[in-house]
Amino acid sequence: MHDLLQAMGRQIVHQESIDNPGKRSRLWHHEDIYRVLARNMGTETITGISLDMSKIRSVHVKPDTFAKMPKLRFLKFYSPRQGENNNKVHVFQEFEYVSAELRYLYWHKCPLKSLQSYFHPENLVVLDMPHSSVEQLWNGVQQVPNLKEINLEDSKHLTSFPEMFGAVNLESLNLEGCTSLLEIPPSIECLNKLKVLKLGNCKSLGALPNCIGLESLRQLDLMGCSNVKTLSGIPCNIEILELCGTAIEQLPSSIEYLCRLVTLNLSGCSRLMSLPSSICKLKSLDRFYLWGCSKLDKLPDNLGDLKSLTLLVANETDIRQVPSSIIQLDNLEILSFMGCKGLLLPSLLGLHGLISLDLVDCGLMEIPDSVGQLSSLQSLSLGRNNFESLPTSIINLSNLVSLDVGYCERLQFLPELPWARIYAHNCTSLKALSCLSIVDKRKKTDNIPQEFPCNMALHFISFCFINCLKLDQNLLGDFVDDTLLKIQHGMEECLYKGSNETSSALICYPGSEIPNWFECQSTGSFITMELSPGWFNNKFVGFALCIIVAIREHLQKRNGLVVGCECRLQSEDGRQHVIDGTLWGWPLNGPEHIGSDHLFLGCDYQMYPHDIGVSCYTNVISLHFHLKDTTYYKCVEFCEVIKCGVRLMYVQQPEGSFRSNDEDEFWESTEKLGGSIGASVDDDEFWESMERFSASFDSDDEDDKPHPNNGISLGENSIQGN
Repeated sequence: MHDLLQAMGRQIVHQESIDNPGKRSRLWHHEDIYRVLARNMGTETITGISLDMSKIRSVHVKPDTFAKMPKLRFLKFYSPRQGENNNKVHVFQEFEYVSAELRYLYWHKCPLKSLQSYFHPENLVVLDMPHSSVEQLWNGVQQVPNLKEINLEDSKHLTSFPEMFGAVNLESLNLEGCTSLLEIPPSIECLNKLKVLKLGNCKSLGALPNCIGLESLRQLDLMGCSNVKTLSGIPCNIEILELCGTAIEQLPSSIEYLCRLVTLNLSGCSRLMSLPSSICKLKSLDRFYLWGCSKLDKLPDNLGDLKSLTLLVANETDIRQVPSSIIQLDNLEILSFMGCKGLLLPSLLGLHGLISLDLVDCGLMEIPDSVGQLSSLQSLSLGRNNFESLPTSIINLSNLVSLDVGYCERLQFLPELPWARIYAHNCTSLKALSCLSIVDKRKKTDNIPQEFPCNMALHFISFCFINCLKLDQNLLGDFVDDTLLKIQHGMEECLYKGSNETSSALICYPGSEIPNWFECQSTGSFITMELSPGWFNNKFVGFALCIIVAIREHLQKRNGLVVGCECRLQSEDGRQHVIDGTLWGWPLNGPEHIGSDHLFLGCDYQMYPHDIGVSCYTNVISLHFHLKDTTYYKCVEFCEVIKCGVRLMYVQQPEGSFRSNDEDEFWESTEKLGGSIGASVDDDEFWESMERFSASFDSDDEDDKPHPNNGISLGENSIQGN
């Protein structure tokens, strides 16, 4: 509902009784509802109550509180806050019944153990009581012809469920997480309109009644029902069948009759020994999950008959050989065999629609050359294998976005690669990168897949060579130079396209020296720069950053690491500005030990000093680098920044960007700011110094005022520093 219409409606209701909320038809304000409940002010006027329990203190309602509201049709007690599970509305044991007119009941963490004595549900449409204390809804058969939805999710005290002969219009039944539930009544067979049946994590449930007659059932969820050993009577019209974590040992051959089945999830079925060949008659099957079926050692030979299949995940199974018919899966987009040790791959020619291929930790001694023919491939994960090189055909993967070869400890050589994110951490034998060419095979930005809407040349620059200690340093230097040039071109392309996406670039590798390309350098984690007048003009596009990180101890927690940068500057109107940027280091569960100092180099395109109106900036900037883990986003103590460097980047070198003062004058100026570059300065003193310092500069021309950028190149000598 439009906010204005809602406000108008609420005002109309408020006018029904300005002083007495108990005489209004609808109550939504928590203070009004608390007053009505606590003082027992309910009347027959009230038809709806919606209470956010997180906004009130606990209230104990009297036995006849709801009996005074005979026209109540809508009752909702909810807690919107994440993790807020405390019920704030408490009732007495002699609680009287709720209105027979009730259509909608939502009560989060309802304290009632049963609705038997308090409830006339004949007009109820929705019964929604997650995390309740209910042990049973009611005894016997209740006539609930209007009931369409029941949700008792995570009602852990529920031990039995009533017969449902009277719920002829029920469409959804959610009993997920009802861990004490022992059985489902046979009368469920009569629910001809039931579409969704969720029984996930009902760990005490031993069997499921025959559901063959549920012709409307589209989704059956038995995920985590660890005592369910057999399946029987699955209706033919089912579309989603979730069986992961059950105790089934085999699927019935009748599964072939599930002609509309789209998703079959068998992940975590650790007792499953085999799959019937009849499963390949499922012509509508789109997603097939087998993750963690540790005893499953074979896929059906006629796997290629699953013509509609787009996703096959068989991670951590005992499968050793992939049937050759897999190349007949013309629509397959995602294929994963992660953790299938000793896997033998057939030729993959024919999988022209494949987008993601995951072969991590499969014990592969070589990668088939046919991988280079997967023309649609965007993500290729080959980490933790035993091959020494990649096939040169990989250069043909023009759509590749991500290549993971991390922990391939025998890998010695990387061939020419397409433009992609490259994760090669802990490739401890890696020496050469084929003249370090990373080739951009894309013809134009419009060809980038819709799944990656931001320009890949800018948004997905990430080359991670952590612990690759044997890399040839001369070749590595060439690679860095080449990549910096590509970052420049990527920024230019993105800015010309007018992209507003958050983008970043990162190169990480062993090293202890900052490249000379970064003209302003300092020891430690602080750097202060004096810039030439007019540095912030219409051709400025951002900062390039570089730091050297020293690792002081083992990374036992294996948390991820990010590099943060705080940039302080001041506009000419006297306002102070702080801009934050981030360079991602390594992800969660990264390397346990780092063998040397590492260099982090890149840019964060959020670090652009905009939103200042028509003001320009003064000529002194201070940057502070810090390291944080990705788990708690707190500063880490096991490593430190020992060197840092910055470069300003421009569309082209702005005229007059070099200061005429000599080096002595520069150092004299920086001493006014608190000492040598990299020194920590008191905040107030720093800003006062900046004001005095900037006042000595001439005002810039109008052309130097900031406005939207439309290109980039690298400015030469636009910063002074050491």
